[in-house]
Amino acid sequence: MGSNIKALATELDAIQTAMDMENKTYDFYKGQGGNATYDAERGFYETLAAEEREHHLVLLDYYEYLKDPAGWFVRKEHPSLDGG
Repeated sequence: MGSNIKALATELDAIQTAMDMENKTYDFYKGQGGNATYDAERGFYETLAAEEREHHLVLLDYYEYLKDPAGWFVRKEHPSLDGG
């Protein structure tokens, strides 16, 4: 009890690498969408970019959890003592 369990640096590095890849892919799709000729093509790339952004957010949440599980819980779950 009371021990602070954290992820190994290599795990955090792997997740950071994945987040960087998601950002690069997002930028690529946004660029392709900006260069698109047709509305359908633009919409397609915007959808792909949105998916990549969502992947990044999931990885970021996981990264924050592994880095500081207790802090993550406080931010996400908003625990309180209500005395009731």
